Amino acid sequence: MPYMNPLTPEDLVAINELSELTWSWSLHYWTERGEGHGAFWVSFYNTVTLMHCRVDGTSVSEVVKKIFNMVESPPKVV
Repeated sequence: MPYMNPLTPEDLVAINELSELTWSWSLHYWTERGEGHGAFWVSFYNTVTLMHCRVDGTSVSEVVKKIFNMVESPPKVV
């Protein structure tokens, strides 16, 4: 049984999109021994809020979509 979910072509496109969005990011994968699933997580620098953030998901493309949603609609301070 593989430890990591396989990368898809969509994941590679998402990594390229992420590299256009921010200049500081790192991609990681986490799973536990004996489990058939895991999670990708990305630490990145949000250029809108000027903060480092961390987002996770089951695929790289899912994580990058979450990052784009965070950057495109930042939380409003009341």
